[in-house]
Amino acid sequence: MVLRYKQFCVWPIAIYFFYSLFNTVESIFTGFVAIHLLVVVIRIVLFVSMLLGFLSIIKALDSKICLYVLFIVLFLVINFLLYPVLPDRFNEYMRVFVLICFPLSIMVYFVDEEQLNKVLDVAGIIIGYVFLVIFLLYILGIARIDGYNTSIGYSVLLPEMILLSNIKLKKGVLKIASVISLISFMLVVVLFGSRGPIVTIIAYIVYDSIRSLKYEKRKNRKALGWIAILLALIIVVVFFSSIMSFILSVADKFGMHSRTLRLFANDFSHLSGRENQYNLVISAIKEHPLLIRGIAGDTVVTGGIYSHNLILELLCEFGVVFGLIAVLIIVIRAIRSLLFVDYHEKKFLVITLFGSIVPLMFSSTLWMNCIFWMWITCYIKTDFTRASINDYTDTSDNTESLLEQVDQIEQGE
Repeated sequence: MVLRYKQFCVWPIAIYFFYSLFNTVESIFTGFVAIHLLVVVIRIVLFVSMLLGFLSIIKALDSKICLYVLFIVLFLVINFLLYPVLPDRFNEYMRVFVLICFPLSIMVYFVDEEQLNKVLDVAGIIIGYVFLVIFLLYILGIARIDGYNTSIGYSVLLPEMILLSNIKLKKGVLKIASVISLISFMLVVVLFGSRGPIVTIIAYIVYDSIRSLKYEKRKNRKALGWIAILLALIIVVVFFSSIMSFILSVADKFGMHSRTLRLFANDFSHLSGRENQYNLVISAIKEHPLLIRGIAGDTVVTGGIYSHNLILELLCEFGVVFGLIAVLIIVIRAIRSLLFVDYHEKKFLVITLFGSIVPLMFSSTLWMNCIFWMWITCYIKTDFTRASINDYTDTSDNTESLLEQVDQIEQGE
């Protein structure tokens, strides 16, 4: 029964990212009936898989997840009671949160992370090749993509980060296939997406290199490769603008006009109009610092557009007092997730944090960001006492001894 419910919880999460992928593809290639039908089919499969997942975990419910569910339900009920006249964006927020984000976060609590890692790794490879097809269709002139699409990178960022984190463990054909998939993803995002996914991946590579270097040194293994990676990243950061300018000139020669490349090369800090929302929200907070506007309350201030910043969103929706408490809780949990877990055992916790924090600070709202809620429940189920001890204690001798005992037992059999 335990194995069964863990298996049932994996598939809704994987299917969700394919739904996000093709939902984004449909928004790019408008008018394709086949893509629309595919999105509808995947949506049905997603909800059926979530239903099966919920039926499988009923007997496995524990106090932690029950308290999480109870807190969310009470929170939403109180919001309804206090604010009977809801903001225009509230229904959209709740449709995504209640039907997708909240259920998937519960699935993450029960999932076998090792199995999820394998499934999302395969999903990442497949998604990368879908991006390769999109790029080839664009190059051949079969498909036309105008402007840029913010969700084209964010929608499948988590599987691609999982794929990236596993690539150093692969060999041969599988490694080559993974590299081609990642390059295809990055290429399409740079050409037609936004800066956020690229910044997220670069930040994660830096973190992964530092933690891996620490791990290699602790295990008395060669760390030269990780030092080389860190030096390469430092060079990229120092000459980032020049590198982007060169890539931009090459892209322009081939008629590929990338907004993201242009911003990377010339005006990386450009806020794309977000400063207007920031100023409106900050003014509203200053005028009524203690006012609790409720979920989507910031959209009333900005005229229907969310804040594009997690901190401002929380302060505007729940007032300075409760909003600041929420911000501090998130910051403390983020620090613990980054520094006080065995990274190689709880990699999914770290990746979901990286995959949600940049979108929430610049491009999204917490009520429609599934990866953020996955991080929340992944954090809830993490045993930090055990994880932090394992991460900072050299257990290599014990591990080798255990492996020797296992080999002896197998030989005896």
